[in-house]
Amino acid sequence: MRTKSALLTFGLLLTLGTAQATPGTDFTKALLASDEVTMARQLGLNSLTLRHGVVTATMTPGLRAQSTMTVQNVQQNLVKLGMPKAAAGRITAMTTVQVKYSAEQVAQWAGVVVDTFKDKLSNYTVNADLLNGKVAINIASDAHDDVTRLLRGKVPADAIRLGRAPAYQGLSSNGDTSNAQYIQGRVRPFGGGARIVSSNMECSAGWFGTKNGQTYLMTAAHCVNPSSSLNFGQPYEGGADAIGKTDNTHRKGVDSIAIQLTNTNYQPDILLADYWSGEILNRAPQKGPASSYGGGQDIGMSGATSYRREWRWFADYNRVTPQFQDVLHFSGFRIYATEQCIVASYEQANRSQHIGAKPQPGDSGGVIANSNGQIFGTISVVGPFDPSLPTNQWEMAYCFAPWEDAYRLTGVYPISQ
Repeated sequence: MRTKSALLTFGLLLTLGTAQATPGTDFTKALLASDEVTMARQLGLNSLTLRHGVVTATMTPGLRAQSTMTVQNVQQNLVKLGMPKAAAGRITAMTTVQVKYSAEQVAQWAGVVVDTFKDKLSNYTVNADLLNGKVAINIASDAHDDVTRLLRGKVPADAIRLGRAPAYQGLSSNGDTSNAQYIQGRVRPFGGGARIVSSNMECSAGWFGTKNGQTYLMTAAHCVNPSSSLNFGQPYEGGADAIGKTDNTHRKGVDSIAIQLTNTNYQPDILLADYWSGEILNRAPQKGPASSYGGGQDIGMSGATSYRREWRWFADYNRVTPQFQDVLHFSGFRIYATEQCIVASYEQANRSQHIGAKPQPGDSGGVIANSNGQIFGTISVVGPFDPSLPTNQWEMAYCFAPWEDAYRLTGVYPISQ
């Protein structure tokens, strides 16, 4: 039986689905579909946020915490909802806090912010801080007065938190050969994570897909400069083989493009390579699209300069959460879309044993997938997730363009071997 709060969520989603889609309504839908909301609703909570082994449940005045809300109870319920036992077992503590505004309200206001800013402001990010019941907006301080003016009467002032301009970086390289560890160029047939080049842009092969019987390779849109070239090559033994061309020339929007492959020396695999030697340790077959991004799934990445891709620390457990981004890349491409972000504490991101596995220049466009080989998307930008928080609470975000958005843009659907 659906709870009242679950019915409210369903009703809001239905309303959003029947209204004319905008960037803001799409963002709201992504927020309401996130783990923080969907898992909480099935437990009678407002939101449920997992950070570094601690689960925090939020309650609004209209909700009452369940008397059995213990760590063990939450673990058991999350497993019933589909979270792997190993991921649920990483939860070591829980707390419950009261918030003024519900997840539905915050999500809806976050969408209002995005649509209000359209064509008026630029270089910002918007995310929902459900732990505090606020919409977090990160934008240059000289635009804060404009934000307040534009949102007056649309979003309650106490539901907004303003922070500094976003500091995301794309992970394409400008062709600097001083990075000698582009080892994923030396493999045939090439696969997801291999080094690819376009003019002077160095990036990574993403996931493989098909459209109208043709095979395509997905990568980041900021990995091409249409004024220079639309062609891509794949290095091998000091040279490069032409692999195909993209017809996607948009310079603003979803950070995805499709390369129609003309070179048949590829295999729709996700490459795992040794960090030092470049030897391919494993070729994991691509298994179509993932049905969700969260739920405690083990997450991995394959990119041209991050060779050991096991990234087990991504499942310690970290959140996978939507964020709307208006971010300009040095190539001239402007991300203007909802991206999904894998969020990790700075402590996790900087553990010494994982330094060599972090994303580096050249990894843009690399494939993000779960341990079953199901596609999440392609790596886009990396940086502090929400600089509106105090610096001692900052987290690192590894954001990707979801496969669904790439599919809607290009018509290319992930291959399943």
